[in-house]
Amino acid sequence: MTTRADASTTALRVTLRFFAAARAAVGRDTLDVELPAGSTIADALAAVTRQPAAPTSHDADAVAHAEAVFRRCSFLVNGVAVTDHARTLAADDRIDVMPPFAGG
Repeated sequence: MTTRADASTTALRVTLRFFAAARAAVGRDTLDVELPAGSTIADALAAVTRQPAAPTSHDADAVAHAEAVFRRCSFLVNGVAVTDHARTLAADDRIDVMPPFAGG
């Protein structure tokens, strides 16, 4: 049985959704990642390039490109804009990774 104290030390799963250039850099629309409790948006982004299923995980140039794209992105966590990459995540959070969009 998991107690409340145990839950704080277990891993959490979050879903990242990628749009436009972020999708192109990662090579997929969505990715679920498992992270330690207390992880941040920055930790989730770092985990993206370490995922075996991510095309960027084995190519240093692709990793550098994805990281450059992420630096320009805006983020929504559960639909709310977040500017602090040190924001702590909770289990089942949904992170939208959105590069700048042109329009007009």
